[in-house]
Amino acid sequence: MIATLEQRFNRIIKKTKEHAVEKQFNHSINLESTSGPKPPYWITGQTLYEVYIRSFTKEGTFDAAAKRLPQLKRLGINIIWLMPIFPIGKVNRKGSLGSSYSVSNYYEINPEYGSKELFMNFVNEAHNLNLKVIIDMVANHVSFDYNAAQKDPKLLMYDDHGKPFRKYADWTDIVDLDYNYPATRTHIRDIMVYWLKEFSLDGFRCDVAGMVPVDFWEETVAHLRKINPDIFMLAEWEGSYLHKNAFHSSYDWVLYELMKSVKEGKESAIILLEWQNIRRQSYPENSCPLRFLENHDLPRAVQTFGKDGIAPFLTFIFTMDGLPLIYNGQEKGDSNFLSHFEKEPIEWVLNNEDLSRVYKSLIELRQSIPAMSSSEIKVCLHNKIPDILIYEKSGKSKIIVFLNMRSEQVFIEPGKELSAKLKKTAVLFNSQKNFSITQNKIILHPHQAIILGE
Repeated sequence: MIATLEQRFNRIIKKTKEHAVEKQFNHSINLESTSGPKPPYWITGQTLYEVYIRSFTKEGTFDAAAKRLPQLKRLGINIIWLMPIFPIGKVNRKGSLGSSYSVSNYYEINPEYGSKELFMNFVNEAHNLNLKVIIDMVANHVSFDYNAAQKDPKLLMYDDHGKPFRKYADWTDIVDLDYNYPATRTHIRDIMVYWLKEFSLDGFRCDVAGMVPVDFWEETVAHLRKINPDIFMLAEWEGSYLHKNAFHSSYDWVLYELMKSVKEGKESAIILLEWQNIRRQSYPENSCPLRFLENHDLPRAVQTFGKDGIAPFLTFIFTMDGLPLIYNGQEKGDSNFLSHFEKEPIEWVLNNEDLSRVYKSLIELRQSIPAMSSSEIKVCLHNKIPDILIYEKSGKSKIIVFLNMRSEQVFIEPGKELSAKLKKTAVLFNSQKNFSITQNKIILHPHQAIILGE
């Protein structure tokens, strides 16, 4: 009996432990009539780069960060996401500096980063380099000493005893906003309008977006699009309903957890392609999943996948549709988890040159070859080796991707169909110096990733 899309979706979704994932198949969206908002033209083929201003430079300021923008441009980056840039609450603060996700005033700049003028200079410098800038919007919660709540306490949620309420007990430095109170909706919408208008921003990454009512997002984003039709909206959540009207992108948490399971030998690599296919069929056509090996909430990629083992997983997300994410320092193989509450500058002088070359090559290939980011995938070789993926992607031209996710060398016979395709290809990318693919035999070295193109 052939499993339905819903059954296949539910079978895989049960494997995830991440809280920010909708665990049920969504029947409320008619995928035949709902394509979702189309991402702005400047998203296609690009890579999103997450910047934590506090750690991005030794100074931890906008001015110092602006001086590093040309290096990001040389890496091939065209879109920057800034983690929250607002003042941080002092009441119940965690650590000496506090989390940037505990906001005390949405109309000001965190003084440790600089001023509004310096932030505007940063945005202008980025735009002069044709870099887009989106900022983090934390719409679910604020700090205990949030300035606007001192004037209107009803903006906040309270428990039955009249104490400030939060959904997650260990988020001890924040209190949730009350979206049943109409003034809260107007307040947060006006904040987003202010930053979009005053600083010519290109979009927002919305923290724990699924914890905020979706009708708020839909109404607010419709308003924002009247100001900037090309605004980009990214949700930190995983749920197809967010893509109906409001968001272009949402996190692919499930893929991240599946990749970890493949790395640990708990799943066969083919499940990664299976999930990609399921997600594409169960989400609106224009949805643009965010795919990543790390972000500010996760361990560093080299810790999770290994310095030598990262290439095939990185190549996988760069050859899928959607939007790949790089967290600052990831591209140099940084293994230090950056504190949310203290200042820990990235040591840029300690650089893994081989790994940096892999990142730069994949970023540039994704920009220049449409097949890299297309959703058309065909498995080329159904083999019995669980940690090997060989698949073909189509765009204006075709590519063939070879991924060895195991720590040992693998020999594969290509078969007639694949052998015939190999005659017409050239090497576009190789994560290692060794190359052993012929029409008669494929040798993939440990953790090797190869892309061939017509």
